[in-house]
Amino acid sequence: MHKTSATLLRSLRKHFGLYQSTFADYLETTQGTLSKLEAGQLELSAMQWVSICMRFNLDPNCLSTGLIESIGNSCIKLESTSKVGNFKIPKNYSYLMGSTVRTATPIINYAKEKMGKDKTNEFLQSLGFDPDYFIILSHPLNLKFIEKIVLQLVTMGFINEGNVEKILNLNNNHRIHSFALESIRITKNKKNKLRYFTNTIKDFYEINTSYEYVGESSCLIKAHNAKHIEELNLSSEFQNFRQKFNEAHFNSINKIIGIDHKVTSRKNTTGWDLYAVC
Repeated sequence: MHKTSATLLRSLRKHFGLYQSTFADYLETTQGTLSKLEAGQLELSAMQWVSICMRFNLDPNCLSTGLIESIGNSCIKLESTSKVGNFKIPKNYSYLMGSTVRTATPIINYAKEKMGKDKTNEFLQSLGFDPDYFIILSHPLNLKFIEKIVLQLVTMGFINEGNVEKILNLNNNHRIHSFALESIRITKNKKNKLRYFTNTIKDFYEINTSYEYVGESSCLIKAHNAKHIEELNLSSEFQNFRQKFNEAHFNSINKIIGIDHKVTSRKNTTGWDLYAVC
């Protein structure tokens, strides 16, 4: 638990761009104590955690999951360049950040399963990213970064076109999607749940692709790549992965909301269509 709380504290402090001395004042402790807390040598009291969760409007479950669902306005904004607090993002990954950590989390978890946590963190650092950046699921991401980690896993033989869904099978899909699914929890109609989930993608996952719920067995959902995707110059191998990963994601969502048929995908002129396999 020490390591989990340490990572959460570091991520929060860096997100808000605070020095240890300033954050320590808020916690009513010393910079030396905060340094030990962030190193996992000490643990916060239960009351201190409650205070932090209330102050930053965090889900208290973050202490058990080790992830922060969202901070502030979670809606994604596509900007030419982005910077979050004290996190330094390499220039080649800091533009057109139309995706989020929430999208990449299953892939990063898969990398940790296959490469080990330390090796995965070393790889993230080699790309110029602080591993603490990936603790907050609403943080923006550039698709070129996701392409880099996916192609690394392909090169190492851990991902191929036939096993993309294994990435999600190794993850707690209820946990990964919990924030988006909460907004549709009260809806009883399964098809409506799928429609509402499709509409939440632009807020919680990405705006690289627009999703249109059609609702017909021949075409449940149309996915269209945004214009800025061309600027990213993504490889055809990664584009194929995106389509298969998206298909696997919707199949995992269908299981969660109780839809018993699978979906598969086919390319269209600007993306892909998802349709039911009865």
